[in-house]
Amino acid sequence: MFADMQPQPRRLAHPAYLLSALLVAILPNLPAQDITVSDPMMFPSNTEADTPPALKKAWKLKCPEAMKKGTEHNYAIVAQYIDAGGRHLKSNQRGAQPLAALARAELSGLQCKPARADGKPVASRSFVAVIFNPANASLKAADAAPRLLAVAPAFISEEQFSELRKAKKSTSIKLKIELDASGALSSYAYAPGPDSSHAEPFKAAIDRALGQWKFAAARKGGQPVPSSLVAPLLLTHEDALLSLSIPPSVVRRDDPVYPRAMEKSGLVGEVVMKFVVDKNGNVTNPVVVRSNNPGFEKAAIESVLKWKFKPGMKDGAPVDTSMQIPITFELRGRRDAH
Repeated sequence: MFADMQPQPRRLAHPAYLLSALLVAILPNLPAQDITVSDPMMFPSNTEADTPPALKKAWKLKCPEAMKKGTEHNYAIVAQYIDAGGRHLKSNQRGAQPLAALARAELSGLQCKPARADGKPVASRSFVAVIFNPANASLKAADAAPRLLAVAPAFISEEQFSELRKAKKSTSIKLKIELDASGALSSYAYAPGPDSSHAEPFKAAIDRALGQWKFAAARKGGQPVPSSLVAPLLLTHEDALLSLSIPPSVVRRDDPVYPRAMEKSGLVGEVVMKFVVDKNGNVTNPVVVRSNNPGFEKAAIESVLKWKFKPGMKDGAPVDTSMQIPITFELRGRRDAH
């Protein structure tokens, strides 16, 4: 059941007048297309930064022809990693098509100032919402449906997200959202359908996400009125939206030295090694997982301990990373003869 919303003319008369006047004032500056881009918002784990990134300029996207006749509110999320110098190092798009594809194609136009902590620029993960509002939500009409102004996904745990994917359940939940005459959310319910039947365990995350959504009120005769709309809400976890786990890369890797004791055999040696690349790019804790002959194992360990890596990265910082790779030994004369 949805809340029984009744307009309150006396209490809302003054705010409604102000909102109506504001709409009239900004109408000449509205873009022709009905795609808007929200201000950047932080990932929940970005506790270091106290100020989110800021758009350097409005990101203008032309409404795709395939969406111009659309009747439902929709959006795509563009997640981005921005370093302290304001450079985009990584990005990802999730959500409705063709909005996500459009955002990917036009990503070079999304320019942001970096996040800040105590006034100093810092690296951060953030996201913007690329929002489609249907024609009946136009700010130019006296009678109009409500508009989506800002949205956020519901961030759930990695385990919850993995369970959803394993069960092949949708990570997009349709909601019916009730708004009051000021455009504030008054209540919501899961819209009927299979995609919403598994949403209840994520209610706390959904509530947190909806607390960041913003709306413009519907209008009738130019005056704001209570209304409702149906919109999807994305369930995700941070690394699924934008993972910053970058594996180590080899800086120096010398060929393994064929053991002298094995030269008579002429065997091609195969040793699978597991080891850790530490934060400095050095190999530590090498362990033999399997080999085709124990005579190659000591040489394999000696070989990998000499390798040098660029360390793996997570959230912009170097981390210890476990790796497993095969090492092949082959007599040089035999190899050169191939």
